[in-house]
Formats: sequence, C-alpha cells, structure tokens
Amino acid sequence: MKKRTAANLARKIKNPTPSPDTDAPKSSSKEQPSSKPPSKPTTRKPLRAIRRSIFRRRISIPAKTICIIGDTPAATLTAQFLDSILRVNDHTTALITSTELGASLSEDAELRRFLTQAKRTAPDFTIIEITPELARHIEGRLTPHMAVLTSLVTARDDSDSLLVKSQMQLFENEPDFIVLNHDDAWFDLFDEFIAANLKLSYGSHPVANIAITKTKLYKKGTESILTLDNKEKLTVATYSTDPDAISAMAASAAAASLLDVDPPEIQEGIASFEL
Repeated sequence: MKKRTAANLARKIKNPTPSPDTDAPKSSSKEQPSSKPPSKPTTRKPLRAIRRSIFRRRISIPAKTICIIGDTPAATLTAQFLDSILRVNDHTTALITSTELGASLSEDAELRRFLTQAKRTAPDFTIIEITPELARHIEGRLTPHMAVLTSLVTARDDSDSLLVKSQMQLFENEPDFIVLNHDDAWFDLFDEFIAANLKLSYGSHPVANIAITKTKLYKKGTESILTLDNKEKLTVATYSTDPDAISAMAASAAAASLLDVDPPEIQEGIASFEL
C-alpha cells in the first residue's frame, strides 16, 4: 500500500494538477469559435473484423462436410485422394483445396461461395482443405462431419500456439469422426479431443490404426503397404512422386474406412487419381 501511495505521489510531483486559480490557462474573451466541423467518430472496421463477419452470417453447411487440416502438400493430396476414393465408390462429392481457395484475402468469400453451391447441389460428401489462415477466420463456426489432421509443420513450438488453436477449433465440437496423424508433433494434443462416433490414427508409428509398414518410391509413382488394425494389409499406389503422398494415402485410407469404403475401393480410388 505504501509503495502504491509513494508512486502516486511521485507522479503528482512530476505532473502537478493545475490549480484553478493559478495554473489553469485563462480563456480570452475575444477567442473566435473554431470554423472546423466536429469530427465524426470513425465507423471503419479492421480487416480482421470484416473477415469474421462473413461467417457470422447464417449459412447452411452441408451435412457431411469433411475438413482436411494441415499446412503441407499432404493436406491437399489427402483431400484429392479421398475425393477420388468416394467417387469410385459411387458417391457424389464437392471438393475445394488450397489451390482453389487462392490468396488469404479472398479465401473466406471463396469458401462461402463454394459452401453455398454445395448446399444447392447436395453432394453426398463435401471435402474442404482448411488452411491455417482460413482456420483463423472461421473461428469455430464450422463443425465438420469428419476432421482429418495431416501435418502442422510450421507450428513447432509454443510461439505458434495461435496457429494450433485455430486448427483445434474444428475438433472442439465433437465431430462424428476424427482422423489423426500419429507422426505429427502435435498428435498428443489433438488426441485429447473426442469423436462422437469413432477416432482413428495413421502413420509409421507402430500403434497407429492404419500403419505405414513399407514404402517404395519409383520414378513415376509411389507405393505403400498399409496394415489395418494390425490385421489386413493393403497395398496402395499413386502416380504422384511427392514424398507427402505416402502420408496422404494413409490419411485418405483411414478417412475412407470410417465412411464404410471397402479396401478394394480404397486401392482403386487412390490409383485412379490423376495429377
């Protein structure tokens, strides 16, 4: 209490309050009124607030929306593989990836247009790649049917906690299904979330539900052997030579299995994907 009082006294000494009789400046009787009109309070909203307002408007989200979360090419490939698998299995789909979303300044509006169109065409499944920038703008206003975590490479420590928190919002409201990358540095954190129905993991980790047990890289493609729940082995192959294709094939296989797609259709769907 003494320190607070002493500090207040010190401020008063440095900045004494003007006395009404001596220190206060005297107004001149000849002082002319200002010709400038009174300034109006600004009503401009910051750009971030404008972005947020887009999702504050009511919008119907397609019932079976699958969100692919990540910041590497694995997220894009996972969305594309899953789309191909579902189409082979005679499902109608609507797909949008970071390529279609474009620059961060316009991706909010682009996603809104895509969701409106998806609502109109009513596909069986709507697949969205959620970029870190887009996740910040959504702010928990989109609860997916399934949330799939691929890789968060740019968020490696606590300094990137805001990036991770923005992605976590898609898992908070208990989506029906959750798919997690067991090899990702943030797996333990995301594994705390609960799925309304079922949760699976994939990766090279031996306890993953969909385990990557063997891989082969060719000049014109990639092949992997996946072990499903330590039982059935599934060989998947793609013409993609991207190293992220290995993880993406496992992620899409895990997601498809939760949607009751049989292993042969998973193989055919991944193999049918064209770059």
